[in-house]
Amino acid sequence: MATFSSGLPYDYAEYPDVKAYVAAYATTARAQRMNLTMHQAAAEVVFGAQPGGTLPVTIAGHHPYGHGLRHPAR
Repeated sequence: MATFSSGLPYDYAEYPDVKAYVAAYATTARAQRMNLTMHQAAAEVVFGAQPGGTLPVTIAGHHPYGHGLRHPAR
């Protein structure tokens, strides 16, 4: 099972047993409503695009600031 979150990075802590977690979020609620780019990027990852990104915050007990995926450019 995979989980997708478009809320806050902290949402991850609510699903500690999920093996695949796709997070896409904006800095404000208005940005979330107005900008579909984050949802498009998440959908592309689900369908095979190479994921990447890092956490902008620490999720206590789970991951530090900067944790995430980094891949060399193709």
